[in-house]
Amino acid sequence: MKKIGTVLWDGWMWFADKVGWINEHILLGVVYFVFIGIYAILYDLVLLLKAKPKSMWRNFEHQPNTLEALEKQF
Repeated sequence: MKKIGTVLWDGWMWFADKVGWINEHILLGVVYFVFIGIYAILYDLVLLLKAKPKSMWRNFEHQPNTLEALEKQF
């Protein structure tokens, strides 16, 4: 039985032979960026789910008003 990596590589080589090498590299880049995008979205969702909304709101309430902060600087 072949290892999963070998099977994936053989499948990718078969695909590259069918579509041509230039198209294969373009599609590889597209697949790469799609996976990065999916990972980034899932990572952000995990961070949002772990966040505590009450503590975030409390921190927001203690932020000084932007206009007041600017007036104090000048």
